[in-house]
Amino acid sequence: MGKSVRILMFAVAAVAVVACFGDDPLLPDPGLTIVTNTTGDDLDPDGYTAVLEGPTDSTDYALAVNDSIYLPDIGEGGYGLTLVDVADNCTVTEPNPRQFQIFPGGGAITRFFVTCEAIQATSLRDGG
Repeated sequence: MGKSVRILMFAVAAVAVVACFGDDPLLPDPGLTIVTNTTGDDLDPDGYTAVLEGPTDSTDYALAVNDSIYLPDIGEGGYGLTLVDVADNCTVTEPNPRQFQIFPGGGAITRFFVTCEAIQATSLRDGG
């Protein structure tokens, strides 16, 4: 095998490695990504609040019904995350709240799946 063929094979292998491992969408970036996925009828009109309780404080983040928020500056440590302000006709798939750990240089992605049911119309009838 000639030298130019070996160089070409090395270049192709290097590109394949970068393509497989560079910017992998399955590996989270450092920090935290919170995602809401909502399905069903009569979706929550004003969205949700994600309450992040960390090692030193608690912070609220507004999210729409199908939304995501990326928090790049979250530090390492143990966290609790709760999705609140959910409409009465909607249910969050467990666990809610949930606990997770951020390790040095690591990241996490958490998804809340919410299902909403149609709101039943009520009629008011006068008695007479």
